[in-house]
Amino acid sequence: MAITNSPDKTAGPSEVTSAVSCPRWRRYVAVALIVASCICAPLSLSAIWLRNQVLDTDSYVETVAPLSQEPAIIDALAADITNELFDIVDVEKEIKSALPDRAKFVSGAMTAGVRRLTENLARRALETDQFQQAWLVANRLAHEQLKTALTGGGKIVATENGKVVLDLSAVFEQVRQQLVERAVGVFPKALVKQLQLQFTIFELERLGSAQKVVRLLDASSLWLPVLTLAFFVGGVALSPNRRRALVGWGIGSAFALAFLGAMIGLVRPVYLDAITSDSMPRDAAEVTFDTMVRYLRQSLRFVIAFGLVVAIGSWLTGPGRIASKVRNTFSEAFGGLGDRAESHGWTFGGFGRFVAAHINAFRVVGIGIVLLELLVVEHNTVGRLLLLTLLLAVYVGVLQFIARAAKLDIETAAVTAE
Repeated sequence: MAITNSPDKTAGPSEVTSAVSCPRWRRYVAVALIVASCICAPLSLSAIWLRNQVLDTDSYVETVAPLSQEPAIIDALAADITNELFDIVDVEKEIKSALPDRAKFVSGAMTAGVRRLTENLARRALETDQFQQAWLVANRLAHEQLKTALTGGGKIVATENGKVVLDLSAVFEQVRQQLVERAVGVFPKALVKQLQLQFTIFELERLGSAQKVVRLLDASSLWLPVLTLAFFVGGVALSPNRRRALVGWGIGSAFALAFLGAMIGLVRPVYLDAITSDSMPRDAAEVTFDTMVRYLRQSLRFVIAFGLVVAIGSWLTGPGRIASKVRNTFSEAFGGLGDRAESHGWTFGGFGRFVAAHINAFRVVGIGIVLLELLVVEHNTVGRLLLLTLLLAVYVGVLQFIARAAKLDIETAAVTAE
């Protein structure tokens, strides 16, 4: 948004007068506040998202719940279980010892068959409703341990070596029983004590240092959205051309949020390269990353859409031909209702005159309330965004209705006095 000393040639008479009389410092402060609000918007969303993942157990469990049904995760866990079993037990040796000498040559093929059977049975066990419930319970318990450690409310040893893990030993018992039913008894029940069937959820090398970060995160998630709103309201209020300030904020915030979305896309392959391993295949790492950030990406899209709606709506109040035509249609719809309301004596008294005198401030407040709601609520939906946009349009229409009726009442009183 450019800062000039000359009045806006495309602005209306009132805007030109305001631009001429506005001191230079006010222009600079208004632009600075608008820019600060645009920068704080993505920071607010990020802080709220991180806080919900680290400190809100219910939100975290809701986020990770779909992972237990992802084929990539199930395949990775089934492979881990199978590899762990075959690392501890020499299955081929056990098969050879059970075969006569002349049949020992088939032990390799039989071992491969047992491996395939074990992995298939593990996959089936992971696809059951029992495992889905166990996944949720285990994640909830593990996350509560992590939260207790990070907030300093308990002993850090609740998470061993800075890791929060899920114990998958129960899955082994299901697999073992099904193998026994198929006359494959190579894995004794006592083997569960030797297993390291764990799935790492979080890994923090220095939980003590992380506690300071969490406290800052918890605080910033509360004041950043309010600061974003305060900068927005202050910038628009001080601007000599509020219409252009709203257009600039809408475009600027959309750009800042889109930049954050692009950064997530750039970080994604770097993160995947770092985390991919034999126990975490790339497809499993991809679905885990995408699931964890899906609400952040969703919030980004919604606030970007809202910013563009504000920009377009503010542009429509300008002097352009298309904007004038749309605005006249809108004014005829709600302003006409105001005319008829005034003719029936609905002037709204002092309240109506107050709304008419401060209608722009009321509009900014309405936009600010919707903005704050979109920043604070993480799990917004398309329907919610459409509803908020519709309510905002109705709110602005009602303001136009009240202001029009009050204006006609004032004009009628002036004519009568003459």
